[in-house]
Amino acid sequence: MQCFQNVSIKEREHCFTEFYKMHDKNEQDAYLAGLITINNINKHKRRNRVNNKPLCASYSYKVRCFNTEKMVCVKAIASIHAVTLPRLKRIQLCIQRYEGQTYLPP
Repeated sequence: MQCFQNVSIKEREHCFTEFYKMHDKNEQDAYLAGLITINNINKHKRRNRVNNKPLCASYSYKVRCFNTEKMVCVKAIASIHAVTLPRLKRIQLCIQRYEGQTYLPP
């Protein structure tokens, strides 16, 4: 994958190790929430969407290794931290719902 090229194997291993040193799932989720940025959609395109709901936001992702942050895709952040895409989706929804608050609910 192209987005993995930005992050070396040593950096991936460091991210993984530091992530799983965290005490519990809530701490991990709060950390992941800090790596996800919500971007507003400026222009809605007409599409044949199944549920006909327009997208309300797009997301950008980054990984934090050795005090630097690098942009990656959603599959890369999930793979590097060994989390599922539904878990990231739940965190995204929590970020949207509780935007501006410092506490991320479970």
